[in-house]
Amino acid sequence: MDPFKVKSLAESIILTAHQLENFANRHIFNPQGLTLSLAKIMHVVSVKKELRPIDILKMLGGTKSNITQAQCAREKRLYYEAFPACKRG
Repeated sequence: MDPFKVKSLAESIILTAHQLENFANRHIFNPQGLTLSLAKIMHVVSVKKELRPIDILKMLGGTKSNITQAQCAREKRLYYEAFPACKRG
């Protein structure tokens, strides 16, 4: 049985979605220190400013840990934009 042989249109769509997600994680998000879930959370927070963490969880799913990590990443980014000399690495 060939694992790469696609049996249906649904399987090919799912396979393509996984490949796109892996590509985005590897070449877009990881170099910036993000994951796909963190990027989605940060996007929602940047568009809708007045959200509670529970609102984000209801909209996107995810875990409390994802929300905390996104908040920390956002705070670091804002801090480094205000004080670029403090950026490490």
